[in-house]
Amino acid sequence: MYFVLRKGAAGLFCNVYSGGVKGVDGYVVQVEADVSTGLPGFYMVGYLSAQVREAEERVRTAMRNTGFRLPAMKVTINLSPANIRKEGTAYDLPIAVAVLAAYETISGRTLKDSAFVGELGLDGRIKPVRGVLAMVLAMREAGIRRCFLAAENVAEGLAIGAIEIVKVRDLRELAELLNHPENISGEVPEEAVELEGGQPETEAVDFSEVSGQLLLRRATEVAVAGRHNLLYIGPPGSGKSMVARRIPTIMPVLSKEEQLEISKIYSICGMLPAGQALLSQRPFREPHHTISAQALTGGGAFPRPGEISLASRGV
Repeated sequence: MYFVLRKGAAGLFCNVYSGGVKGVDGYVVQVEADVSTGLPGFYMVGYLSAQVREAEERVRTAMRNTGFRLPAMKVTINLSPANIRKEGTAYDLPIAVAVLAAYETISGRTLKDSAFVGELGLDGRIKPVRGVLAMVLAMREAGIRRCFLAAENVAEGLAIGAIEIVKVRDLRELAELLNHPENISGEVPEEAVELEGGQPETEAVDFSEVSGQLLLRRATEVAVAGRHNLLYIGPPGSGKSMVARRIPTIMPVLSKEEQLEISKIYSICGMLPAGQALLSQRPFREPHHTISAQALTGGGAFPRPGEISLASRGV
């Protein structure tokens, strides 16, 4: 890891950390900002999607509406590694921080081991994004010590552990914290997140509710115990879906690694339940028989998880 805040004859350069998602894994992104003399403009380079390129207008408008008045200069933004396509709106916040630090409007003292993830509203508010769980996991592995997140994403960040999570509501609040690092304090979860397993205390369904169906029950129990595949054949209404839906309730409780693996995929897809950082029970997916191959297996020009990935460690 490195951090550069260098002033020279041509201008000033700053580098901050953020995160991205590739497939079902997160990775660390370096957002580099260079402010120099020349024809005024805002230039973004790298392998960027339209959503990322539109960050220029969101960032400039958010900074203006938050009260930052910056002189007209040539601003160049690079998102590294440049060979990986960047998607989504999570880069708004790190771009804004890098630009403000390059202009020396905010202090760069706390940027060395910090990362920033979030979408910016035009009024400077910081909004939540998808995939925070995967990004924070990658940041922890890279040795980043602190991550600034929107309030709605804090629970996901806290679930990882070993990295300080700081909640910020808007760009002005973030600038104040960075200029006065002694005021930075990490969030503490309201309730301890139990990672070592345990299904929820109350389930919507349970395998014990199946009445009769002795052969079906026995075949299901054997298949689950041996982790085998199972095929149900029968007329509509005979109990196939009813039993299948209850299989996760007789599977072993999730381990810490399994919880993180499953929750990371659901975070990337934006499917984590509101207010819940980790999934505590095994998933159950029932795709329609007309589902396309790509929707089932995932993939595409810019790979996304499919139904098989969403059913990982479950049914």
